[in-house]
Amino acid sequence: MPFTTPVLLIIFRRPDIVKQLIDAVRVAAPTRIFISCDGPSPERAGEAEKVAANRALVEREIDWPCTIERRYSDINQGPRVSIAGAITWFFERVEEGIILEEDCIPHPDFFPYCAELLERYRHDDRVWHISGTHPLDNQWRGDGSYYFSKYPWVWGMATWRNRWKHYDVNLSAWPAFKSSGAIKKIFKDPFDREWWTMTLDKTYGGTINSWDFQWCFACMSRGGLCIVPNRNLINNIGFGVEGVYCFGENTNSQTFKILPLTHPSVVRRNVEADDHICYGRNISWLEKKLRPMRWLVHRVKSRLSSLFCRISTNGFFRIVKEIALKYIRILKK
Repeated sequence: MPFTTPVLLIIFRRPDIVKQLIDAVRVAAPTRIFISCDGPSPERAGEAEKVAANRALVEREIDWPCTIERRYSDINQGPRVSIAGAITWFFERVEEGIILEEDCIPHPDFFPYCAELLERYRHDDRVWHISGTHPLDNQWRGDGSYYFSKYPWVWGMATWRNRWKHYDVNLSAWPAFKSSGAIKKIFKDPFDREWWTMTLDKTYGGTINSWDFQWCFACMSRGGLCIVPNRNLINNIGFGVEGVYCFGENTNSQTFKILPLTHPSVVRRNVEADDHICYGRNISWLEKKLRPMRWLVHRVKSRLSSLFCRISTNGFFRIVKEIALKYIRILKK
């Protein structure tokens, strides 16, 4: 049967990598393909030629019967604007679909896996995201072929228009959400909460020029469940000198068969799996229990340092009183 689920391919400047992506997509031969490509930067020598070669390659290599819609930019927008704009453009034309960036090479099972889950959870507003990436060294979690998480892994993904409509590339709701303290409900662990607060602050301020933390915020702030396969279905081959955010070596490159799917008995977040991501693979029970105390010590040390820097302009007893009040508030939290 023809594979009718729409597929968006987001490409840029690496023809050797895009060739591998097209070869992987050819296995499914989707009948409706969307291609988005950012424009070259005049400040990077040779980039215009690479972008042109990439666009020519997809025209040549997509050789199966299908319709193709294109979104090619003449100027360089950068990953934040270009990728966010591409996905929004995609969902202006389709109700649901699969999204692959050029360096995310899918296992053949990835396509029917996404199609089955898009249909199964189409009208279940609890579920927001379908990931192809398994981040836990292929440890099996739960009683199904996949589990539910709060983390939307974006290396190979699928979702629906009515979920994506909540996406905001500018993170306009973040300051008020942060001030409300609602992030404490999402991240119970203080270190985890501090990392995400810092990351979303930088994304909101533009220091992080990325599109995906905004999608994380959209899902997490609304309690959206994210499907994670119990076997890795995506090999990210974009690590290296030309990678925008992926450096070093991908240690999760092996992909596996996952079909036929066994569905979990309940639609509920797997807290144990999410804790595994938060605390690390080999953390002990004792280390997990001591983590909040380590956070408190860290905060006490940093606050004491800040307060004693001001001792020359404040009285001793005022300093002591300020310290006491601050840590009474911390302990109450």
